Amino acid sequence: MIEFVVAFVAAMALYVVALVTLYGALMATGGKAVANKLGGAFLPALTLGLTASTVLGVSMQIDAWTERIKERNPSYLGAKLLAEGERLLDLGAAERAEQDRKWFGKSYLEAERLEREGRRRVRDAASLGYTDALALAERMGIDVPPGSLPQVPEPTPEPESTGPAPAEAEAVGDALAELDGLIGLAGAKAEVRGLLDVLDVQRARASAGMKSPDVSLHAVFVGNPGTGKTTVARLLARAYRDMGLLSKGHLVEVDRSHLVAGYVGQTAQLVDSAVASALGGVLFVDEAYSLAPAGGGNDFGAEAVAALLKRMEDYRDDLAVVVAGYPNEMDRFIRSNPGLRSRFNRWVTFHDYDTKDLVAIFERFVEGSDYTLSAGARSRAADVLSGLHESRGADFGNARVARNLFERAVQRQASRLSASGGARLFRRKRQLSTLEAEDIDA
Repeated sequence: MIEFVVAFVAAMALYVVALVTLYGALMATGGKAVANKLGGAFLPALTLGLTASTVLGVSMQIDAWTERIKERNPSYLGAKLLAEGERLLDLGAAERAEQDRKWFGKSYLEAERLEREGRRRVRDAASLGYTDALALAERMGIDVPPGSLPQVPEPTPEPESTGPAPAEAEAVGDALAELDGLIGLAGAKAEVRGLLDVLDVQRARASAGMKSPDVSLHAVFVGNPGTGKTTVARLLARAYRDMGLLSKGHLVEVDRSHLVAGYVGQTAQLVDSAVASALGGVLFVDEAYSLAPAGGGNDFGAEAVAALLKRMEDYRDDLAVVVAGYPNEMDRFIRSNPGLRSRFNRWVTFHDYDTKDLVAIFERFVEGSDYTLSAGARSRAADVLSGLHESRGADFGNARVARNLFERAVQRQASRLSASGGARLFRRKRQLSTLEAEDIDA
């Protein structure tokens, strides 16, 4: 009703102003006879205008009421949402195609935004049970959660539950099972599980209508090279997705070369491109401390940090950032910017593997490549890895040391077999698969 009154008053005001203006113009230009006739016809004209405006206003109000009644029909509302979703998806795809012909820039983020909004509209339409939307959601891999929009009567509530759905719990369990299957890393595993437990409980509290403090998805991974930081970050991304905290659950790994350019203005574009590719998942910034060199000076790393912090805030609902590097350097890096300190308050420490862990990792490489170790080779590998561990320095490669030892053993075995008997030995599977003590060398 308010819309009708406003439209009516506005229309009549414009109509009266037009008549008065025309009357004044005729009087001013000498057309008094015409003006007087117009003045005599003013009342009938006003009556006609009132009638026309009333009819127009009533028609507009009826259309508005009709639209509201239609929107109470799930099929009508579903079709409307689907059409809007398809339009936004087309706009996003067109924007992305245009940027493919140009430079990776901020418009990629706009394309992502349009596509995300389009997917949300399709999901809303599908949640109403609209058949076409359900089919499109299935083709595009869009999850359709139970529930409906406010205009539609709510379905019969499910029995109250404070935990994830069975399929969801199973999916999260898969990621955690892989985490537990990693060799060593007891401390890092406990910290990651603690983070996921907090997030799960807060999500349950929110579902129950209770107040839940914001828990950041971002984290700092500290440790020496080869301690499994990237592997754990990838599992964390999957767990976030399975808990409904991220839409895709993939991992994008970058370092300084992907974020910092050599000229003014280009660094922000690089950061935007990296963020756009990571939306819905985890952006893993390796050796993040290199963005803030110890000497400072005229460096574009600070611009990259500022741009990254801005995008983390813009996309806080569907982006997690994990920064990684050596412990001391990462401590200096986080302290270099107040924005980093406020957003990265959870640290996961990856300690060096001990000799037992290194031997287990080496044996996993062996078994995973269809090789076996003779008793002498197993003992020799343990001795070599023990010596490397005891003499390790700051650049010790941990799991990479075990992998390099395995790769050298495979090469030495191939040279040994080729020199010892050629094709005759190659016919015997045991010789092809067994690593001997002489193949293991530091």
